[in-house]
Amino acid sequence: MAILSLDWYIWVVLGLLFLYALVRRLVRSWQAKRRPARRPPTSRPSWAKRAGQIYGSKRP
Repeated sequence: MAILSLDWYIWVVLGLLFLYALVRRLVRSWQAKRRPARRPPTSRPSWAKRAGQIYGSKRP
């Protein structure tokens, strides 16, 4: 019985974490759709921007 209740608790926690991540992703996409002019679109991906911040941007 204790093992069954523990397994149920673990599944509930995993489900809540999954729902939390899903809601955050939906809210982020909804905000991006609501305010598209927040920042100009860049051709470089985000990892390239982070690398440029870390190593110094050699290209404009």
